[in-house]
Amino acid sequence: MFKNIKFLTDLDLSSFNTEKVDSMSATFYECSAMETLDIGSFDCYTVKHAPFMFAKCSNLKTILTGPKTYFLYITLERGGLLSLPLPN
Repeated sequence: MFKNIKFLTDLDLSSFNTEKVDSMSATFYECSAMETLDIGSFDCYTVKHAPFMFAKCSNLKTILTGPKTYFLYITLERGGLLSLPLPN
């Protein structure tokens, strides 16, 4: 959705309805100017895969999550895995 928008530094995602989304593959791929991303309003219970969701986001240091924002694993740029919190 925001793939290859290299100049993007700020993004308001608070009104996005993601409750029926099953793939978030490469959603923020190469958003290299972004340092912080707030996806706390995302409902990710139906997301089945999210490969390269944050790949090549070279300046991304903080991802803010919420009670319905969780993934088991997200592929990072170098093939590593990032584990985000699971709901209690």
